[in-house]
Amino acid sequence: MKKPKYYFTIGIAVLLSVLPAAIATLSYFPIWRAKGGAAILSGFTVLLLLLCTAPLIKLIKKILASPSILFVWLAVFLLFFLLREIADEMTVISFVGFISNAAAAVLFKIAER
Repeated sequence: MKKPKYYFTIGIAVLLSVLPAAIATLSYFPIWRAKGGAAILSGFTVLLLLLCTAPLIKLIKKILASPSILFVWLAVFLLFFLLREIADEMTVISFVGFISNAAAAVLFKIAER
């Protein structure tokens, strides 16, 4: 990745490349479809949103090239928190994993000294 002073510019560039396409997709195609008495995800809309987020996915791949386990647990927690209506149980599991790994990271730093 670039030097830290360019992180803001990279963030703006990613937002500029992802948000307009995602907003246009969501304004023309609904993400939920009614099927019978239930609502299901529209596969076509999800596919288009994945295409819209390709620059963001590339950036995340660079960040995850050598992730700390603390970052992985935080990312999983945030993902499941956003999908909490679908995966309440996974939110609790990932939050517990994040907290326990954060505490372990502190203990590892203390042990190094």
